[in-house]
Amino acid sequence: MSNFSNVEQNPLVVALQSFSTVTSSLQTLTNEISSLKMTVQKADTTISTLTQKVTSISVRCQELEHQVQAMELSRNTVTTNTEAPAVSPASAPTPFKDMAIA
Repeated sequence: MSNFSNVEQNPLVVALQSFSTVTSSLQTLTNEISSLKMTVQKADTTISTLTQKVTSISVRCQELEHQVQAMELSRNTVTTNTEAPAVSPASAPTPFKDMAIA
């Protein structure tokens, strides 16, 4: 076995330091990946919530559209039923038609 005067020159010490650095870097990456996973899960939950809200709003818009169509149909029916029938001038009643001229 070689005799090293400087501990930092010992290949085993250098390898252990490198291993320690790699292990620390891997732990940092693992922590960052975990953080990113949580962020993605929150985003997924937010997207799901927003999708449900958009669907709910869309359904409500359709309901309101049907109500508006029903109101328009009802209004048109009432207007049609309450309009005076067209009367031709020849058949129009005259107030003094049946009165004798004296």
